Amino acid sequence: MNLPPVPEIPPELRSGTVVCVAGAVIAPRPGDRRDAERHANDLLGPLRAVAAPLEDTWAPGGTEAVARAHMDPPGPVRVLGDHLLVTDLAGGGADALLGSAGPGTGSPLVAAELRQLGGALGEPDPAGGVLDHLPAAYAFMAAGLPELHAPQAIRERCAAVRAALAPWDTGRTAPGFVESPDQPQGHLDDGQIAAVDRVRLHYDPDGLFRADVMTGTSALV
Repeated sequence: MNLPPVPEIPPELRSGTVVCVAGAVIAPRPGDRRDAERHANDLLGPLRAVAAPLEDTWAPGGTEAVARAHMDPPGPVRVLGDHLLVTDLAGGGADALLGSAGPGTGSPLVAAELRQLGGALGEPDPAGGVLDHLPAAYAFMAAGLPELHAPQAIRERCAAVRAALAPWDTGRTAPGFVESPDQPQGHLDDGQIAAVDRVRLHYDPDGLFRADVMTGTSALV
């Protein structure tokens, strides 16, 4: 992350490029909290041993705390960015990301994020409908603030990161994360598009709502 110089952000987090490790360990029942805390400490202990964290905000909380994990502003903020689903990054993928958006690159991106998938998100569900899982190890997301940097610089950096991650790009995306119509929209493959189009033809044979269909998600537009 390269956070902007605004008073709401602690000074130590906006003094240069920083790494944020955010997540949640779930305790399904109140009695599971101690096990969840132990599991979190097992995961975070080796990271804390590398160096003292600039901010260590991991703490027990309810579901509402998850939304605050990234310290995102409470209201909408205009951003430019990119998104793709990637494989496990073996063979240099992490280096490719750091080399294109990490320290010393002059990146105008406020954030270049890998969000871990797998688990239930990676398991097909026969009752889950057309899009029943996300076939990738990570979701990559990049964001830049046009109020801080020229839009063209942000777009060029996003293109450079996308090119660097090309060997690990699955060609797929997750719904809702694609930033604009000119970026690849790949959360449905050809078979899934055909299945969704059959539903569209059944319920909207005249195409009244097709103007709202996302690019790359229908063969009818």
